[in-house]
Parts: sequence; C-alpha cells; structure tokens
Amino acid sequence: MKSKQNYYKMIADGMEKLFMDIRTTLAEDLKSGVIDQATFDACDLECEHCLLEVQQEAKDLQ
Repeated sequence: MKSKQNYYKMIADGMEKLFMDIRTTLAEDLKSGVIDQATFDACDLECEHCLLEVQQEAKDLQ
C-alpha cells in the first residue's frame, strides 16, 4: 500500500503536467485572440495557486 505522501507526490506530478497543458492552451488561445491577457493571467494564476497548494501539501508530509 502506498503512503499518503506517495499519493500527494503522484497528484502533484500529474497536476504539474496538467498545468503545463492548460498553460499551453491558454497561450495559444491568447495568441489567436480567443481570450484576452486578463483572462490568461487570471487562469494562469489560479492554476499556479492550485499546483502550489498540492506541492506544499506533499512537502508537508515529508
């Protein structure tokens, strides 16, 4: 059985990959004019905040 720490590490790793995918999509949408800079910044900040929370939780379990 895996420990809670291992699960949080797996979640953090997966979220990091997802964050990069979302950021790429946001950048493409910004470049093509689908979204504006403010929307990009808000979404990017929210994604980063979520990722940092999970990474911190994983660190706290170490």
